[in-house]
Amino acid sequence: MSFADDVSPAATYLAVAGAQVRRPADIVADNPSNWRDPANGADYLIITHADFSDAVQPLADHRQGQGHQVAVADVQDVYDEFSGGLLDPEAIRSFIGYAYAQWTPAPTYVLLVGDGSYDFLDHFGYGSKNYIPPYLGMVDRYLGETASDNRYAAVDGDDVLPDVLLGRLPVTSAAEARTVVGKILDYERDPEPGTWNTRHIFVADNADSADDFSQSSDVVYNHYVTAPRTGRRIYLDDLSPNEAQSSALAAWQSGGVLLSFVGHSSWHQWAVENIFDFYDVPGLRNERRWPVVLSITCFTGYFHHPEYGTLDESLLRLDGGGAVATWSPSGLGIATGHGYLHTGFYSAVFDEGIVELGPATWSAKLHLYSQAPVYDDLLDTYHLFGDPAMALNLTYRPWPHSLYLPFIGRARSGR
Repeated sequence: MSFADDVSPAATYLAVAGAQVRRPADIVADNPSNWRDPANGADYLIITHADFSDAVQPLADHRQGQGHQVAVADVQDVYDEFSGGLLDPEAIRSFIGYAYAQWTPAPTYVLLVGDGSYDFLDHFGYGSKNYIPPYLGMVDRYLGETASDNRYAAVDGDDVLPDVLLGRLPVTSAAEARTVVGKILDYERDPEPGTWNTRHIFVADNADSADDFSQSSDVVYNHYVTAPRTGRRIYLDDLSPNEAQSSALAAWQSGGVLLSFVGHSSWHQWAVENIFDFYDVPGLRNERRWPVVLSITCFTGYFHHPEYGTLDESLLRLDGGGAVATWSPSGLGIATGHGYLHTGFYSAVFDEGIVELGPATWSAKLHLYSQAPVYDDLLDTYHLFGDPAMALNLTYRPWPHSLYLPFIGRARSGR
């Protein structure tokens, strides 16, 4: 029987020259993992790309030394066990859900180490890489699809409230990973002395039809900035754009424990008047006076853009300045909902004494969900760029040269 006689009507055959056959880019030996073993346990789980494993190990050791049970998982092992080796966000979610349901102890904190992009196959040609991919969903009521790391954390039941405390270090190189990890460790183990961490910095856009942003900012400022805490308000309603820009830069350089921006923004700037933007970040030299940034706005956490980093990512990655963590939106939102998150965070820290970032941001989301569930899209679009187990530095340490001892002298007897 000839080849032609063997071809069924439904069959399709393709003949190509040997040079046209696609070959794998690389073949490497697999180091088998066993994350599906229910005998595993960790209350602090790190999921990292292999490029950053060495850089994140000092943080894992630090948390272990604090009494946490720590597990560090290579994201490729997660794909191998939960998606047949294929890069798939659902594999990461399934792994976290499995660990949450089966491990003892189950993860309380989850840290993702690596940036991600919505352009999974680099169709745009920007060279972006999915170290840890974003979880994409139709979660933004105006934008539609955007990143929602919250879906990695909401693994129990059908609600969108997170069940684990999740943060991400959106780094793109081992050097960036070392910088961010170093900032977290220095913030906790060797904080800058002085009164910088008594300062709370509030920056607000000028009022428009969307909101009276200064008034919204003052709801938090007037209630929580009380002695020994001090505050600085930089409001476009009170200042010219140039004055607001110079004041914002000066505030960054002096440092503060928390820095909030309330108003309009994009992924690279604050306010239409551009009072602070992506290009200002490299000039920041606030050293170890790093604030945690509360981005009570839109888009500054749109980390999955394939072409460039966002404002909040750049603040976290900066060596020698910037921020030690940011709480940032990957989408749009209504100012009223943003206000509930802002108030909820401050209430968690200063009314309830919840100083770790993961629990504080979780409490803020719970405050929004309980008070105004109509804005529950913000549960999905707000991301913690930082370590969820990191505690805010609220201990005031005077400069050593500000301490004085009494002077004691011996009087000489007269002759």
